Amino acid sequence: MQKALEEKIELIEFEKKEMATKIKQLERAQLKANRTQIANVGKTADSTPINSSPTVKKGA
Repeated sequence: MQKALEEKIELIEFEKKEMATKIKQLERAQLKANRTQIANVGKTADSTPINSSPTVKKGA
């Protein structure tokens, strides 16, 4: 019984470490996504700033 409990504890501790690693990876991915999102603020898909107006030729 003692041996089985010790093995169960070891397994739980291992899974806990794995979950901590996965959480860190997800946090890093989220930070990267946030930075990308911030960098792309004000740009459209073709990288043209949203507020830029096309050149209008007068008298054409």
